[in-house]
Amino acid sequence: MASLAAARSFVNLQGRVLERRLLACLVDGEPADGVALALQAYRNPDGGLGHALEPDKRCPASQPVDVAVGLETLVLAGARSDELVDGACAFLSSIADERGAVPIALPSARDFPHAAEYDSESFYVPGVWATSWVAWCLHALGARDPWLDRATGYCLAELEGKPDLDAHGLREVLRFARHAPDPRTAGLVDRVAGWLPEADWFIADASSDEYGVPPYEFEGLFSDEELAPHLDRLEADQQADGGWPIRFEPPSEASHLEWRGFATVQAIEVLRRHGRL
Repeated sequence: MASLAAARSFVNLQGRVLERRLLACLVDGEPADGVALALQAYRNPDGGLGHALEPDKRCPASQPVDVAVGLETLVLAGARSDELVDGACAFLSSIADERGAVPIALPSARDFPHAAEYDSESFYVPGVWATSWVAWCLHALGARDPWLDRATGYCLAELEGKPDLDAHGLREVLRFARHAPDPRTAGLVDRVAGWLPEADWFIADASSDEYGVPPYEFEGLFSDEELAPHLDRLEADQQADGGWPIRFEPPSEASHLEWRGFATVQAIEVLRRHGRL
């Protein structure tokens, strides 16, 4: 069984303020307002979030991926912040294309040290992955905004077909299907379940050491028996220092520790949710 005490020690020693406050909220019942306050440090005058909130690029400018991570953190903590939500809508509206779609990142991300994936042109093309990610978070937070209506319509139209998405994108589409208040999402969960086995970066084999997205990140699609070996592996992956490892190459030592803090809080949340702590 994983050690919550060791995980807490690691996060307190090596984690960012954000992960420390999130862990305290999730496991100690500390007020969720602390998480929202920590996120304010990443906010820019344009309403967006930046400053390497997602640690793989060190750009201070607002990025859609940072907004997505910040909004998802608010949802996870059960926090409310009209300032962060309204600012996110304003920023996303300002960078969206005519359909309401947004990209994972803006070109400014490449002006600073970044991981290799940020050299991919696909990260800068508006699409369903990024748009469904921010949209489901905003729906979960009760946002109301004309841009969000357009973005939701765009995602639903794209998902009438079979978009070219890997497991990361399908994870966000699944969450979008469960949070978007639109009857057109009916049947989308079953379709995602059908697409997932063949998706790039989906980790079906719990013994794999490859980077990817495991089944427990697709809530409701897998049985307890199917999830058990993946949860066993997650427990076993806790390191001697109490934290969890990452399976990819970040751009700096600081980024590596930030990701490990993030991964450790995520692991604890998953194990608690499945009765493993």
